[in-house]
Order: sequence, then structure tokens, then C-alpha cells
Amino acid sequence: MQVLFRVDSSANIGSGHFMRCLTLAKAFHHLTQCAIHFIAKEILIHHETLLAENQFLLTKLPPNLHIAADAQHSIASFDIQLGPNVVVVDHYQLDQSWETPVREHCAHLLVIDDLANRIHDCDSLLDQTYLRHKNDYRHLVSPKTNLLLGCDYSLLRREFIELREHAVKKRMSKDGIREILICFGSTDPINATSQTLDAILPICIEHQIKINIVLSSSAPHLLEISERVANSSLCTLHVDSTAVAKLMLDADLAIGANGTLSWERCCLGLPAITTDIAANQVFVGKALAQTGAIVHLGQVDSGFATRLKQTFEQLLQANTAYLSQMVNQAFALVDGKGAQKVIQHILQSRVALRPATLDDTDLLFAWQSNPEVRKYSRNPKPVEFNEHVLWLRNTLANSKRALFIIIDSWTKSGVGMLRLDQISELELEISILVAPEHQGAGYADAAIHALDKSFKRKTIHAYLDPKNLKSSKLFARAGFKAIHVDHFVRFPDLRGD
Repeated sequence: MQVLFRVDSSANIGSGHFMRCLTLAKAFHHLTQCAIHFIAKEILIHHETLLAENQFLLTKLPPNLHIAADAQHSIASFDIQLGPNVVVVDHYQLDQSWETPVREHCAHLLVIDDLANRIHDCDSLLDQTYLRHKNDYRHLVSPKTNLLLGCDYSLLRREFIELREHAVKKRMSKDGIREILICFGSTDPINATSQTLDAILPICIEHQIKINIVLSSSAPHLLEISERVANSSLCTLHVDSTAVAKLMLDADLAIGANGTLSWERCCLGLPAITTDIAANQVFVGKALAQTGAIVHLGQVDSGFATRLKQTFEQLLQANTAYLSQMVNQAFALVDGKGAQKVIQHILQSRVALRPATLDDTDLLFAWQSNPEVRKYSRNPKPVEFNEHVLWLRNTLANSKRALFIIIDSWTKSGVGMLRLDQISELELEISILVAPEHQGAGYADAAIHALDKSFKRKTIHAYLDPKNLKSSKLFARAGFKAIHVDHFVRFPDLRGD
């Protein structure tokens, strides 16, 4: 499988689109070991470096392509030898006129959007905007399009998930504001950073509050900011930082823009004073302000510095209970697992379960005879074909056992099997096998999830060889709890009962 991303970045476009695609790309590669391919007409130099460091392929399109030519050049870069393609497009200038021809050449097309202002032709659409509703896209997508809406699907890098527990403990200390993070996106084209320093630097000097500033090497006002903070003992400028999550963890307050940064801050429970530096940020800012997680100052205009100074002084004087409320509201909005949820959705659309039949005898025998498969079986001895046929006949005749073939619906081929054995009326035992050549592509995760439609009210047991670490991780990801090294259990989901 190959996952392709059509996305651009530049000083004017900013880094947000690219970074959320890179986050999804890393998560895809981590979960499925698939090939990753980026396609861009414009891309910042340090973004090229990030792709090279991750060994992700980059194809640069010629400049000044119209949309139809952009689509054809993108299609020409697909590698059919790598199997079915998933295409992700995150671009405000591309709509159904690009998506329709591309969709004919891929298995699944995902659009990432947050404007809800143009027509799309796609299998799935992701809009991680808080309070986004399906009615916002009612006339913009097909009724068959799967909508992944809201900040449950926020695309955050793994380091944010890893630091979340530390953030919860840190925010409980209630020490007030001792450190601030300023970030208006990596390029900050309107130089909101400078106006922010005008407003708060004298106050920070008075109270000895540390300031961290994040910009990229492509920021047009980088030199000005660098010269301004060069002799300050309180200010530190971080250029092309790979430790933004750690900077957010250390900060007690953020001042910045309403974009992807919003969800990163929420994941780590970081209160913020925010402003809109792009049209797509207005809705986000207003919605988050209603929750109490941020203070929203509107646009960066002639009165911005004054409003910021007043708000900053008010927060410094506020009691700890007020800041704690902002922290709690932020934590409640984002759990950091959005990328995993998006990938699971796409993989689930790829996988189907069909009941096994005697026609599957040879296929099942080939899988079960494989040494790699038998290695972790309860009975690792090789299986004779006659024994296998008898086992299959008895299995299909057993009313307390269900045997399914895991189907890749994109290629219409079988990739593994899943068996359920009834222990009692409310309890089942699960066994799962994925053919060695298809392992690592997310089939097992998707197959287990496919059971939820019919079996989420059941307690499901999984018994496995303790040395089979891949299976242990699989069942842990699927919500099973380890009650012994060789025994995992998923308890019934009773929500809605």
C-alpha cells in the first residue's frame, strides 16, 4: 500500500497543512509500514529536510499548473507496483475538479479541510474544527462521503500524546504564570510576534517571566525578531524547533494563532491568548473561546497590542482557579489520538469479514501451514491436509463457532481469517490470523474493529503466546486489557444501553 499526500507549504501558505499531513504520514507508516509519497508544487526547504529524514518520497510539480494539469501530474507520480493507493489532499485551492480524476486512480481519497466552502468528491473528509457539524458539508459532499468532524480527529504528533500525562501532573501544581510560549505559526507572515513583544515584554521583565518564541528559518521577519531578543536574558528564540511539544509542556501560558496549534495546546492543557491570522481561524477562535480554554482577541489590528496587554495583566492577577478552569477545558477537548482514529477509519473501509466456506479449504490450509503462523499456535506441529479438511468441516458445522475470511475490499482478496468461539451466552474467544505477506498493514486491527457492529455487547477473550509481542500490542490497541501475560479481555461496551 502507498499513501500519497498532495500538499504545499510556503511563507504565505504557512506550515500547518504540511505539518498535519506529515503527522498523518508518520502515523500511517508506524501502523502499517506503508510507502509514503508527498507531492508538492511549493515546499519550504526545512520541510524537504523533514521528508528526507523520514525517508519519505517527494515529487515536485512544475510551477503554475492549472488544476486539471496538477491532477494529471499527481496521477502520473503514482507507483502502481506498490498496490492500492490512499490519497490525502490538504489544499484550499483544490476541489472536486482535482479530486474527481484522481479518485479514479486510488482506492480511497481523503480530503482535509477546515473551510467548508467548496464542493468535494472524496471517500472521506476530515475537518478537525471544534463544533464542526455535518450540516456544514451537507451540500458540499456526496451523502456517501464519510465525515470525520471535530477535534476528536485532531492530527497531533506522537510526542504530544507521550507528554500528555506529564502535562496533567504539571498543570496540577498551580504555580501561576512563570513561562510563556509565543508562536503564531512557523512563518508568522504578519509579524504578530513583534507586536506581542511590544505588549508583554515590559511586564515579563517586571515579573521575571521567561519567554520562548518559535519561528521557522523561512519566517520573513526572523532577522528582526532575532535582533530584538538577542540581548534579553528572558527571551529565547527557537528556529526550526523539533521540541515544540516540550516547549508547550514547560509553558504556563501560550500566546499565538488559532490553527493546528490550538489542538496541540489543548492536548497538553495549555491555556492561551489567541488571535486570528488567517480567515480559517476565526471560527476556531470563537468556538474555543466559548469553552473557556482560551481568551480570543480577534484579529491582529491596530488595537491588538493594547487588548493583549490588558488581557495578559488580567491573567497575571487572576486567581489560580481561573487558570485551572482554562486548563481543564483544554484537556477535555483533545485526547491526542486523532491520527490513529483517522487511519483506523480508512483501514476499516478496506476490510470486510465474510463467512468461510469449504471453497476456502486450500487458502486456509496455506495460511495455517505457514511456519511463521504455526510458531505461535497452541499446537505448533505441522498440519496434515486431511486433518485440516476435517477440522474445517467440523468448524463450519459447529453452531458455537464462527469462522470468517478477512477480505481486502480494495483488491477483493483474502488476507487472513478470524475465528470466534462461544464460551457462554455473553462471552467469546477470538483467534486471528493474517497471512505473513499481509502482516503489518493494519488488517488485524480493522478486522477486530469490524466485530463491533455485532459483538460490542460481548466480553471477548484472547489467549496468546507471551512471546508473540505483535499480538499483545494488537489486542492492547483494540481495547483489550491484559489480565495475564497470555490472556487479554475486552469487556462489553454498554454505552447507550
